[in-house]
Amino acid sequence: MTFIHFINCATLTFGPLFAIYKASKLRDSLSLLYAGLFYILAQFGKLFLLATFVPAPEDDSFQISHELMVAYTSTVDLVVLYIFLNNKQIRGNFKSQLIYVCLGWAAGESLLERLGPLWIGARATEFNWDFILLS
Repeated sequence: MTFIHFINCATLTFGPLFAIYKASKLRDSLSLLYAGLFYILAQFGKLFLLATFVPAPEDDSFQISHELMVAYTSTVDLVVLYIFLNNKQIRGNFKSQLIYVCLGWAAGESLLERLGPLWIGARATEFNWDFILLS
């Protein structure tokens, strides 16, 4: 029963991406893979910056300097998107380039942030509504 629950959650997560891909008649699936890889690269870059340059707060109080450093690491996403959109590997007009980037970025995020918890939840012995909400 939990496997059926996993299939349901995976369909809810990846079904819309697949439907948009098929409806837009994109021909170059390699650009989608590149966009997903650029997303993974951006996440590892943010992880590296956070682990290297942002110190952990010693108490639970709010510190504006700490929050600003965490917010500045989010600019890595913008830099990677700028580099990827100016990449000559993506063929087509600007609209198709945006569709490639958006679909690849969303697929990469879904794979990294949702597939693991869904798979772990599918191996559990009972049904849990949290995974429906996650997908």
